[in-house]
Amino acid sequence: MAFGQATVTLRPLKFAILVELGDHDALLEAIRINTFLWGGTYNPIIPIFAETPTNWSHVPLPPPAPENILAGYIRSFDPDILVACGKLEASKFESAGRLVISANDVTEPIAAKGIPGYGIGLFELLSEIARHEFKFVRRDGLKVFAPTFEAPIDPLLAAIFGDIPAGAGDLYERWLQAVDTHRPAVTIDNFLEYPSGPHLFRRHVCSYGLDVRLPRSARSSAIFYFDHIDALDLIDYWNLRAVGWDVLPLPKAVAQSEQAKAVARRFITEHEQRDTGGSPIENRVSVVKGRSISEDDHRALIDTLRESPTQIMTCQFWYPSMWDEFTHVRGHLDCAQLVADSRTTAIGDDASSLQIAALAPSFLEPGYRKGQTYANDLEIKRYGLKEFGTAVIPPDEQTVSRLFGFGLPDEWRVGSNGLTFLGHHADWTIPLSQPSASDVVASVLESKGWTEFKISPPGNIAYQMMRHLGGPVGISLLKSRYLLEYLEKLSRSGTWDLAQTFFTEMKKIDAARAIQVDLHRLAQRYTDAKIFTLGLEVLCPVCTQRSWYALDVVDYEVQCPKCLSSFRLPIHNPSGELKWAYKNSGPFTSLPDSDQEAADTSPNPEAQWAYRSLGPFAAPKRGGGAYSVLLTVNFLSDYHHPATTTALSFTAKGHNDKALEADFMMFYRNAAFWERRTEWVFGECKTFNKFKQRDIDRMQLIADSFPDAVLVFATLSDDFSDEEKALLLPFVKACRPYGKLDRPRHGVLLLTGTELFSTFGPPSCWKDKSGKGKEWADARRPLSSLLELCDATQTLYLGLEPWSVEWQAEFARRRENAEHEDPA
Repeated sequence: MAFGQATVTLRPLKFAILVELGDHDALLEAIRINTFLWGGTYNPIIPIFAETPTNWSHVPLPPPAPENILAGYIRSFDPDILVACGKLEASKFESAGRLVISANDVTEPIAAKGIPGYGIGLFELLSEIARHEFKFVRRDGLKVFAPTFEAPIDPLLAAIFGDIPAGAGDLYERWLQAVDTHRPAVTIDNFLEYPSGPHLFRRHVCSYGLDVRLPRSARSSAIFYFDHIDALDLIDYWNLRAVGWDVLPLPKAVAQSEQAKAVARRFITEHEQRDTGGSPIENRVSVVKGRSISEDDHRALIDTLRESPTQIMTCQFWYPSMWDEFTHVRGHLDCAQLVADSRTTAIGDDASSLQIAALAPSFLEPGYRKGQTYANDLEIKRYGLKEFGTAVIPPDEQTVSRLFGFGLPDEWRVGSNGLTFLGHHADWTIPLSQPSASDVVASVLESKGWTEFKISPPGNIAYQMMRHLGGPVGISLLKSRYLLEYLEKLSRSGTWDLAQTFFTEMKKIDAARAIQVDLHRLAQRYTDAKIFTLGLEVLCPVCTQRSWYALDVVDYEVQCPKCLSSFRLPIHNPSGELKWAYKNSGPFTSLPDSDQEAADTSPNPEAQWAYRSLGPFAAPKRGGGAYSVLLTVNFLSDYHHPATTTALSFTAKGHNDKALEADFMMFYRNAAFWERRTEWVFGECKTFNKFKQRDIDRMQLIADSFPDAVLVFATLSDDFSDEEKALLLPFVKACRPYGKLDRPRHGVLLLTGTELFSTFGPPSCWKDKSGKGKEWADARRPLSSLLELCDATQTLYLGLEPWSVEWQAEFARRRENAEHEDPA
C-alpha cells in the first residue's frame, strides 16, 4: 500500500535586483525596494556591467565574463523573480524559468494602496507588529528604529537602516503612529552609535516571523572593511548580508576612529563567544577586505583592532566568490534558508492528484495583487509505490513544473529546494498532480531538444517486472545470480519443475545469499512477487504428454495444449496422476537478448496481425536485459540513499534525426548535505551479453550531447572480457580529462555482478576480488560520492591511474610503504 506526505513550507518571495554598476539612483532604488519587502534583507543586488571590473578577483587570472557572473549570482541565490532597476530593460534578460519584471512593477501600487505589486510590504509587517508587540505599553524599551537622514541620503545608511520608496513617505508616517519609535538624526559619522539593542531596525521588521537557517558548519559573521563610496563595495556589503551573515559594516571613512575600533572589538568578542559548541575556527569572525581596499590598508586595520600583540585575528583578503559555480556546488558558501511556517498533509494510496491549502502569512492584507505575493516550497515523499518516484528535478526546468501544477505557468517554478508554488492570495488551494518519473525525464529532454520520447519494448518489460516485484523496493529480490540462472534455465527449456526439484533449487539460491531466511519464506516472497506461480502438471491420456496448468484455469475438464484434446482430470487418483509444479511467469519469461535485439530492429506498427505458437511450438522466454537494468538502478538508488528520478529503457530523437537510446536515465542528487548538484546519469546494461561497438557509439552520442553526465556500463558478468576492455579503455580515457568544477569531463561508472548482486555494496563487495580490489576496499572508507565510485571502478576493472590528486597521493604512500616493508 502506497502512502506519503506533502510538506508545504512558507517563505517570502526572493527577488534578485539587477542594477547597472554606474547607476547611483538605481542602486538606491534597489536598496529601498529590498528594505520595504518582507525578507528583503536576503534579496541579492546583482551588478550589471559591460566589462568586468579589474579588481573583481584577487587572483592573477582572467576575470569571468559579465554574463557568467550574472548567471552565477542567479544560480547561487536562486531567486524567484528578477527585477530590472533604473535604465535596464527586463526584456533583455534571460529568465531561466523565472519571471522578469521592472522595479516600477513592484513600487507603483505602494503610494496608492500601501502594498507592493509583488511580495509583502513594510506596512503589512508594521500592522502585524503593532498588533502583537505594541498592543500594550512595553516596559523593556522596545521601539521601531526610524531615523532621519540628511539629503541626499547616503546609500550606506539606507542599506543599514532602510529607506522608503518614492511617494510612500506620507503612508509611512501614518503607520509609524501605531508603534513606538526612536527617530534620531543619523549620519555617516555617528551611525555606529546606534546598535540594534532594544531597537527594531528595518531589517528586523522586514524579517518578522522568519527563521533564518544556515548550516552549522557555515560561517555566519564577519566585519566588512570597505569604501562605501564605491558602488561595487556597497553592493558586496549588501550581498554578504543577503547570504545570511551577520555583518558589521566598517567603512574606510570612519574605520580609524576609536569608536569604530571599539565597536569592532565588541562585535568580535560577542560573536566568538556566542556559540561554544563548534570549532574555534568556525566561531572566529573574519575581517573581510573590500575590493577597493589595498592589502596594506587591510593589514593596518587588523593591527589596530588587536587588543594585544598575541591576539589571533582571522583575515580574509578576498571577497567570497558567491557567483562561482565551484564555490556553490562544493558548498563553500551557502545562502540562508528562510522558513516562516510549514504544514504536512498525508497522501493516501489512491491520490493521483491533490488539493492542498496554500500556506499564506497571517499578516497578508486582503485585496487585489498585481503579482505573486509569497512562496510555498513543496516536498512530496511517497513510500510503497510500484513506480519510480520523482524525488529530484533539475532546477529551472519550467516545463517540468507545469506537469505538477494546474493554473498559470508563472505560479510554478523548480528551484534548488524543489517545486515551488508562487501564491497570490491567502485563501488559495494548490491543485497538485503527480506525474510519473518518465514524464519528468521526457519533459526535461524535450526542453533540451530531444523529442519523441518513447519507452522501448525492453523498458516496458522492465517496468512490468518492477510492478510484479512490488515497486522499486522489491528489485532487491533479484539480487541472486543463482535465481537468474534458474529463471534462464526454465525460460530457455520452456518447461517447469516439480515441487521437489523447485525447493532443491530454492535451497541453492538461499545458500548463496549473504543472509539466509526460511526456505518456505523465500519461496513465498518469490511467489508473492509472481516470479514463480504454482500449477499442476497433468498427463494427457490422448497424446501421453505432460502439460502444466495454472490454478486459475484448472477445471474438472481441461484441454491439452499439445494435442488440443479435452479430457477429465484424474480426480479418482490425484496422488498418482496429479503433481504440484512451479513455473516462472509474466515478464520473467521475456525474449532472450538475441531475439529481443532482432525484435527491436523489426518494424513495429501500431497494430498488426500476429500468430503465436501453441502446444509443442510454444517458444520459451526469459528476462532479456531487464534484470541488469533493474539491478543497476537499484544499486544507484541504494548507494548512500540519494534522491532520484528514473526512466527505464527509452528512445528519443534530436537534431539531424540523431537517435538517443539508453537503458535508463536518472536524475541523481547525493543525500550528503554538501552535495547540491543534480547529476544526469545514463546507463548501458547487459545481462550476460558482451558490450559491442554499437553500445560505445550510443554512449558517445550521450557524452557529446550531455556535458558532465555520469555514464554507467553495467553487466551481470563477474568481470569485463578482454574484448570489452579494449572497447571501453579508449572511451574511458577520453572522458577522464578534467573539465570544470575540478571534476572529470564525464564520470564513467563500471559495474559488474560483484556490485549488482552484493547485499552491502562497495567497498565491502570488493573484498573478494583481486588484490587491487582489496586495496581499494581498504584505502578509502566510505566512498563519499558518485564520482569517487566512478574513479574506483575504473581503476579496479581497467587498471587505470586514479584522476584524483588525493587518490594518487594515497597510492604513492602505500607503494612507498610497501617498498620499505620488512620481507619477513
